[in-house]
Amino acid sequence: MSLTKNTITDNTIREKANLIIKSAKHSGISFTNEERILIRERFRKRLDMWITANNDIGDINKDRMIENLEKWSSEISCNYTIGWTVSPYDLMGTYYGLEDDYNPKKIPYMKVFPINATILFYEALAGVFHCAKLLEEALTNILLHSGLNSMYNSRVNTAHKSYNEKQDHKDKNITFSEALHLYDCWFFCLLDCMYYSLGGGRHLTTFGLSKETNSRAFSGSLNHIREAVRYGLKYISFLPDFMFGYCCEKYVYDAQLRIHNVNGPAYRDPKGRIKYYIKGVEVPEYVVMQPEKISLNLILKEKNQEVKSIMLERFGVEKFVKQAKAKVIDSHIEKQGESQLLEIDLGSGERGYFAKVICPTTLKEYLLRVPKYDTLKKAIAWTFGMRANDYEPVIET
Repeated sequence: MSLTKNTITDNTIREKANLIIKSAKHSGISFTNEERILIRERFRKRLDMWITANNDIGDINKDRMIENLEKWSSEISCNYTIGWTVSPYDLMGTYYGLEDDYNPKKIPYMKVFPINATILFYEALAGVFHCAKLLEEALTNILLHSGLNSMYNSRVNTAHKSYNEKQDHKDKNITFSEALHLYDCWFFCLLDCMYYSLGGGRHLTTFGLSKETNSRAFSGSLNHIREAVRYGLKYISFLPDFMFGYCCEKYVYDAQLRIHNVNGPAYRDPKGRIKYYIKGVEVPEYVVMQPEKISLNLILKEKNQEVKSIMLERFGVEKFVKQAKAKVIDSHIEKQGESQLLEIDLGSGERGYFAKVICPTTLKEYLLRVPKYDTLKKAIAWTFGMRANDYEPVIET
């Protein structure tokens, strides 16, 4: 897209977005494919910034997290005392003196304006994304990166329901029991990505959210939430005169959303404890950091089959077979290479049987533990839960 064309597209996005935000009238307004592409590209670019901050597990620091929460609170004119905890249940009961008798119905009805402002901000942007037919896509993109334990989905569903029902929030109060609910930081990420992708402060009209703040101040303050996420923030909980930030453990995920990092720790908590994972499997530190220490003996002694499989992959199947002096019972040459049925001395008089196979898609070698068989076909059929006579693959996938 040329510079001139991009500028024209910017202008039309701005005009349409401002009309929707000001009038809240969505009928008859649509977006071109070029406009949708530009919005989508900007959304993804902004989302990448949040993902980078979230995945940086070396930066957990509660003091820096609180510092950024204080900046956020100040920019939207909140006068909160900010505390922190590593658990949603550590401080609430003690703070209220409720302990085990906590009952949301006993908590007074009140207005918590940061939550109202957040919902209003979402509704304004959601109207634009709805007209651009990108709202569900935006929600899904955030959900895919929000982590397995995220409360993002419930937060978005609440706000999305509010938007769909077109409630009037001008004089709306939120019960204090609702205010106690945690606000997942991925919801703030969604707001930031939506605002940025529509042009942000450069293009969008400034609209009021409360007597304390407006859209320009609120959107700018989200940079501090993103930095707080970098330092371990996961949730925010609003109380009458307190705001709690939950400094949580951080994980590194792969594209399949498995906890995974072959270059260092994949988990770190606020106390500095770290763990190592590969493909969702927790492994000893040396498997990640010093794979040269993996030996035939260590692989054979490992009792956890998932860990053993990771160790074997890091060690190398061919290297393992050679060092174990495996006996070839049967073999079959295929287009991608030679598969074998092997017998290996596991020590202490124990014999193990393995099918060495090659994935036809990735061409990676795998060693699969199988019962004692006399043919490779029977062994492979067993891994599929089949009998040899029923196993006749044309193309293995």
